[in-house]
Amino acid sequence: MAAGLSSIGRWLGDGYRLFSRSRGVSMGYAALFVLPGLALEYGLLAMGYGLYYFILAAGFVLIAPFLFAPYARLASQGAGAGGGLFRLPPVVWVIGVVCGALFLIWVTDAFIIYSVYFGFQPLPDLFAGGETSSRAMRFLGYAALLGLVLSLVTLFVTTYSIPSAIHQGHGLVDAIVFNAGCAWHHPGLVLLWGLLLAVCMLTILLLALPLGLVVFPVLAYANFSSYRELAALRENNS
Repeated sequence: MAAGLSSIGRWLGDGYRLFSRSRGVSMGYAALFVLPGLALEYGLLAMGYGLYYFILAAGFVLIAPFLFAPYARLASQGAGAGGGLFRLPPVVWVIGVVCGALFLIWVTDAFIIYSVYFGFQPLPDLFAGGETSSRAMRFLGYAALLGLVLSLVTLFVTTYSIPSAIHQGHGLVDAIVFNAGCAWHHPGLVLLWGLLLAVCMLTILLLALPLGLVVFPVLAYANFSSYRELAALRENNS
Protein backbone atom coordinates (compact mmCIF):
# COMPACT_ATOMS: atom_id res chain seq x y z
CA MET A 1 0.00 0.00 0.00
CA ALA A 2 1.57 3.27 -1.12
CA ALA A 3 1.80 6.09 1.38
CA GLY A 4 -0.10 9.23 0.39
CA LEU A 5 -2.40 11.89 1.76
CA SER A 6 -5.07 9.26 2.42
CA SER A 7 -2.61 7.63 4.82
CA ILE A 8 -3.04 10.47 7.30
CA GLY A 9 -6.69 9.63 7.88
CA ARG A 10 -5.77 5.97 8.29
CA TRP A 11 -3.07 6.81 10.82
CA LEU A 12 -5.46 8.95 12.86
CA GLY A 13 -8.04 6.16 12.80
CA ASP A 14 -5.44 3.67 13.99
CA GLY A 15 -4.40 6.13 16.68
CA TYR A 16 -7.92 6.31 18.04
CA ARG A 17 -8.33 2.53 17.96
CA LEU A 18 -5.09 2.06 19.88
CA PHE A 19 -6.22 4.70 22.37
CA SER A 20 -9.56 2.91 22.84
CA ARG A 21 -7.75 -0.27 23.89
CA SER A 22 -5.90 1.41 26.76
CA ARG A 23 -7.94 4.48 27.71
CA GLY A 24 -7.08 4.39 31.40
CA VAL A 25 -3.30 4.28 31.20
CA SER A 26 -3.28 6.55 28.12
CA MET A 27 -5.32 9.30 29.75
CA GLY A 28 -3.55 8.82 33.07
CA TYR A 29 -0.18 9.45 31.47
CA ALA A 30 -1.50 12.46 29.55
CA ALA A 31 -2.81 13.87 32.82
CA LEU A 32 0.80 14.18 34.04
CA PHE A 33 1.15 17.02 31.51
CA VAL A 34 -2.39 18.34 31.26
CA LEU A 35 -3.04 19.03 34.94
CA PRO A 36 0.20 20.95 35.67
CA GLY A 37 -0.25 22.68 32.32
CA LEU A 38 -3.69 23.95 33.33
CA ALA A 39 -2.32 25.34 36.59
CA LEU A 40 0.55 27.00 34.75
CA GLU A 41 -1.69 28.40 32.04
CA TYR A 42 -4.22 30.02 34.34
CA GLY A 43 -1.55 31.22 36.73
CA LEU A 44 0.47 32.98 34.03
CA LEU A 45 -2.61 34.43 32.34
CA ALA A 46 -3.85 35.79 35.67
CA MET A 47 -0.51 37.54 36.21
CA GLY A 48 -0.44 39.01 32.71
CA TYR A 49 2.24 36.66 31.35
CA GLY A 50 0.20 35.10 28.57
CA LEU A 51 3.15 35.16 26.16
CA TYR A 52 5.23 33.28 28.72
CA TYR A 53 2.72 30.46 28.48
CA PHE A 54 2.95 30.56 24.68
CA ILE A 55 6.74 30.18 24.90
CA LEU A 56 6.47 27.19 27.22
CA ALA A 57 3.66 25.59 25.20
CA ALA A 58 5.63 25.88 21.97
CA GLY A 59 8.64 24.43 23.76
CA PHE A 60 6.52 21.49 24.89
CA VAL A 61 5.89 20.64 21.22
CA LEU A 62 9.66 20.33 20.72
CA ILE A 63 10.15 17.93 23.60
CA ALA A 64 6.86 16.04 23.14
CA PRO A 65 8.35 13.29 20.89
CA PHE A 66 10.44 12.17 23.86
CA LEU A 67 7.79 12.75 26.53
CA PHE A 68 5.29 10.72 24.52
CA ALA A 69 7.71 7.82 23.92
CA PRO A 70 5.84 5.59 26.43
CA TYR A 71 2.88 5.62 24.06
CA ALA A 72 5.07 4.02 21.41
CA ARG A 73 5.98 1.35 23.94
CA LEU A 74 2.30 0.71 24.67
CA ALA A 75 1.50 0.57 20.96
CA SER A 76 4.38 -1.83 20.35
CA GLN A 77 3.87 -4.18 23.30
CA GLY A 78 0.18 -3.78 24.12
CA ALA A 79 -1.73 -2.45 27.11
CA GLY A 80 0.03 -4.98 29.34
CA ALA A 81 3.19 -2.91 29.03
CA GLY A 82 1.64 -0.19 31.16
CA GLY A 83 3.43 -1.46 34.25
CA GLY A 84 6.79 -0.74 32.62
CA LEU A 85 5.75 2.46 30.91
CA PHE A 86 9.08 4.17 31.50
CA ARG A 87 11.36 1.23 30.64
CA LEU A 88 12.66 2.85 27.51
CA PRO A 89 15.81 1.91 25.59
CA PRO A 90 18.89 4.02 26.39
CA VAL A 91 18.76 5.35 22.82
CA VAL A 92 15.43 7.01 23.57
CA TRP A 93 16.91 8.80 26.58
CA VAL A 94 19.78 10.04 24.41
CA ILE A 95 17.28 11.41 21.89
CA GLY A 96 15.45 12.92 24.85
CA VAL A 97 18.61 14.88 25.69
CA VAL A 98 18.58 16.24 22.13
CA CYS A 99 14.92 17.22 22.53
CA GLY A 100 15.74 18.86 25.85
CA ALA A 101 18.57 20.84 24.24
CA LEU A 102 16.21 22.08 21.51
CA PHE A 103 13.70 23.02 24.21
CA LEU A 104 16.31 25.04 26.10
CA ILE A 105 17.47 26.78 22.91
CA TRP A 106 13.90 27.74 22.09
CA VAL A 107 13.00 28.94 25.59
CA THR A 108 16.23 30.91 26.04
CA ASP A 109 16.05 32.64 22.66
CA ALA A 110 12.30 33.26 22.87
CA PHE A 111 12.67 34.92 26.27
CA ILE A 112 15.53 37.05 24.90
CA ILE A 113 13.26 38.21 22.07
CA TYR A 114 10.51 38.86 24.64
CA SER A 115 12.87 40.97 26.73
CA VAL A 116 13.74 43.09 23.67
CA TYR A 117 10.07 43.94 23.15
CA PHE A 118 8.70 43.97 26.69
CA GLY A 119 11.58 43.83 29.18
CA PHE A 120 10.09 40.82 31.00
CA GLN A 121 7.16 42.96 32.09
CA PRO A 122 3.63 41.51 32.42
CA LEU A 123 1.14 42.41 29.69
CA PRO A 124 -2.31 42.50 31.28
CA ASP A 125 -3.75 44.35 28.26
CA LEU A 126 -2.25 41.96 25.70
CA PHE A 127 -5.55 41.47 23.85
CA ALA A 128 -6.85 45.02 24.21
CA GLY A 129 -5.39 46.26 20.92
CA GLY A 130 -3.07 49.23 20.49
CA GLU A 131 0.72 49.30 20.59
CA THR A 132 1.08 46.40 23.03
CA SER A 133 -0.87 44.04 20.81
CA SER A 134 1.06 45.24 17.75
CA ARG A 135 4.38 44.54 19.43
CA ALA A 136 3.09 41.17 20.59
CA MET A 137 2.30 40.24 16.99
CA ARG A 138 5.82 41.22 15.92
CA PHE A 139 7.22 39.12 18.77
CA LEU A 140 5.13 36.14 17.66
CA GLY A 141 6.35 36.57 14.09
CA TYR A 142 10.04 36.46 15.01
CA ALA A 143 9.44 33.66 17.51
CA ALA A 144 7.59 31.65 14.87
CA LEU A 145 10.59 31.82 12.53
CA LEU A 146 12.86 30.52 15.27
CA GLY A 147 10.34 27.85 16.22
CA LEU A 148 10.03 26.71 12.61
CA VAL A 149 13.75 26.02 12.34
CA LEU A 150 13.84 24.07 15.60
CA SER A 151 10.65 22.19 14.69
CA LEU A 152 12.21 21.03 11.42
CA VAL A 153 15.23 19.75 13.33
CA THR A 154 12.90 17.89 15.69
CA LEU A 155 10.90 16.50 12.76
CA PHE A 156 13.92 15.08 10.95
CA VAL A 157 15.56 13.66 14.08
CA THR A 158 12.82 12.31 16.38
CA THR A 159 9.55 11.57 14.57
CA TYR A 160 10.38 7.98 13.66
CA SER A 161 13.69 7.40 15.41
CA ILE A 162 12.04 6.93 18.80
CA PRO A 163 9.41 4.41 17.58
CA SER A 164 12.08 2.50 15.64
CA ALA A 165 14.33 2.33 18.71
CA ILE A 166 11.45 0.98 20.80
CA HIS A 167 9.89 -1.35 18.23
CA GLN A 168 12.90 -2.56 16.27
CA GLY A 169 15.68 -2.05 18.82
CA HIS A 170 17.63 0.31 16.57
CA GLY A 171 20.75 1.94 17.94
CA LEU A 172 21.16 5.69 17.88
CA VAL A 173 22.74 5.93 14.43
CA ASP A 174 20.36 3.40 12.85
CA ALA A 175 17.34 5.10 14.40
CA ILE A 176 18.31 8.53 13.09
CA VAL A 177 19.22 7.09 9.67
CA PHE A 178 15.82 5.37 9.58
CA ASN A 179 14.11 8.67 10.44
CA ALA A 180 16.07 10.52 7.76
CA GLY A 181 15.29 7.79 5.24
CA CYS A 182 11.56 8.14 5.83
CA ALA A 183 11.81 11.89 5.32
CA TRP A 184 13.96 11.43 2.21
CA HIS A 185 11.62 8.98 0.50
CA HIS A 186 8.37 10.69 1.55
CA PRO A 187 9.35 14.35 2.08
CA GLY A 188 5.98 15.95 1.42
CA LEU A 189 4.00 13.44 3.45
CA VAL A 190 6.40 13.47 6.41
CA LEU A 191 6.53 17.27 6.41
CA LEU A 192 2.73 17.53 6.27
CA TRP A 193 2.35 14.93 9.00
CA GLY A 194 4.85 16.68 11.26
CA LEU A 195 3.12 20.01 10.65
CA LEU A 196 -0.25 18.47 11.50
CA LEU A 197 1.09 17.01 14.73
CA ALA A 198 2.69 20.31 15.78
CA VAL A 199 -0.35 22.45 14.91
CA CYS A 200 -2.77 20.09 16.67
CA MET A 201 -0.67 19.93 19.82
CA LEU A 202 -0.07 23.68 19.96
CA THR A 203 -3.76 24.41 19.37
CA ILE A 204 -4.75 22.08 22.20
CA LEU A 205 -2.11 23.56 24.50
CA LEU A 206 -3.24 27.13 23.85
CA LEU A 207 -7.00 26.79 23.49
CA ALA A 208 -8.34 23.54 24.92
CA LEU A 209 -5.80 21.87 27.18
CA PRO A 210 -8.24 19.45 28.88
CA LEU A 211 -8.81 17.81 25.48
CA GLY A 212 -5.16 16.82 25.61
CA LEU A 213 -6.19 13.88 27.79
CA VAL A 214 -7.53 12.29 24.59
CA VAL A 215 -5.80 14.15 21.76
CA PHE A 216 -2.22 13.69 22.97
CA PRO A 217 -2.37 9.87 23.17
CA VAL A 218 -4.36 9.62 19.93
CA LEU A 219 -1.71 11.67 18.09
CA ALA A 220 1.11 9.66 19.66
CA TYR A 221 -0.50 6.36 18.66
CA ALA A 222 -1.22 7.74 15.19
CA ASN A 223 2.45 8.62 14.83
CA PHE A 224 3.35 5.04 15.74
CA SER A 225 0.95 3.84 13.05
CA SER A 226 2.64 6.11 10.51
CA TYR A 227 6.01 4.71 11.56
CA ARG A 228 4.81 1.14 11.04
CA GLU A 229 3.46 1.89 7.58
CA LEU A 230 6.58 3.68 6.40
CA ALA A 231 8.79 0.96 7.94
CA ALA A 232 6.83 -1.70 6.04
CA LEU A 233 7.20 0.24 2.80
CA ARG A 234 10.96 0.53 3.28
CA GLU A 235 11.23 -3.19 4.01
CA ASN A 236 9.19 -4.09 0.91
CA ASN A 237 11.29 -1.80 -1.28
CA SER A 238 14.63 -3.01 0.03
